[in-house]
Amino acid sequence: MAGSTVIRNFFQDASGSSPIGGVAVAHAGGFEASSGDSHDRSHAWQRTSSHSQPFPPPTVPTANPANLSGQSTHGVRGSDVEERIVGSVTTMPFADERNRVVVVAYRPEWPEEFADLAELLWGAAGELAVAIDHIGSTSVPGLAAKDCIDVQVRVRSIDESRQIPLLEGIGFRCRPEQWNRVEVSGGKRCSKLVFAPPAGARSCNVHLREAAGSNTRYALLFRDFLRADEPARRAWGAFKQRLALSAPDLMDYGQIKAPATEVLMAAAERWANHEGWSVG
Repeated sequence: MAGSTVIRNFFQDASGSSPIGGVAVAHAGGFEASSGDSHDRSHAWQRTSSHSQPFPPPTVPTANPANLSGQSTHGVRGSDVEERIVGSVTTMPFADERNRVVVVAYRPEWPEEFADLAELLWGAAGELAVAIDHIGSTSVPGLAAKDCIDVQVRVRSIDESRQIPLLEGIGFRCRPEQWNRVEVSGGKRCSKLVFAPPAGARSCNVHLREAAGSNTRYALLFRDFLRADEPARRAWGAFKQRLALSAPDLMDYGQIKAPATEVLMAAAERWANHEGWSVG
């Protein structure tokens, strides 16, 4: 079965039609992002003084736009969030990490687990961090997801010589693949760093991105759109659950999901334009 047919068959609701803004799901290519829940500790975290303070995500009225992984060409990632791959996959995941994809129903403890990670990361990153966001599917209440918390640390600029030692100092492991160092978003090459958790720790991915980067915006838009649009959220969750059963290998799953994510992000962009959404 052709890849586009696989995507079309998976990304449909029970009626056989796609609720993602009516876009044909046969065209795609992207990355999944995420961020905070509506509860106190699941918000993005922003440093406003000597202490980190949570700020609530923007209010997003329900809308019915049309696409997902606008990180425009965000390809396979090590977790839930995605863009066109730059470079090749070599050592992902680490030996202690699960290589089989299991998508589970939304778990209410995910926001609290994000908040614990955010506090740990604030302590390590200090003034280098502008904000810390819960991103990816676990940041969207009601959305089925892999049980892996995605965290986005916004920094003013990527500085490997300073940032890698800080996170390695608390046990996080920098993912070495080229595609975990550079991603293409909105037609622009964006530098980034991605960290795996300490061996044996709670499954997560920590993404360091520049605060003004288009890839940072992409991840936040992914989250906010799916939080606002219930039909899109339901369809995206069902698609991922069915895809995980058909393609449980991590790399196969990510490569197949990438085009569908791009479709989802196209809808998200239309929603953003209609609602006047911007990065908070």
